[in-house]
Amino acid sequence: MGLPGYDAELHSQPRALFLCHQRDGCLCAGCVQTHGAENLLALRIHEVDPSVFGYTSNVPTFATGVEAALHGLQDICNPGPKARAMIAGLTKSRNGFASTDSPKERH
Repeated sequence: MGLPGYDAELHSQPRALFLCHQRDGCLCAGCVQTHGAENLLALRIHEVDPSVFGYTSNVPTFATGVEAALHGLQDICNPGPKARAMIAGLTKSRNGFASTDSPKERH
């Protein structure tokens, strides 16, 4: 379902935690900030650090999961060097992991 799934009404959202693209085991700070932790079903049903529910940041985020996903797909047919390196890293560590840590600031 991916990022757009978290834009759905609460009862229709994915139950899985959406993790950071930096593969550090933290929640996706952008997803938490965009939707608000209290509006994410996954955060309500998983045991997460309570500080997640007060998370705010000055870092701009996309308005919706759809907008973020479209941004992520814009160069999919011709990824640049940085994107190719990220893809290689994600492919290498694709075993999957989850974290209940609160999101960390990204700069």
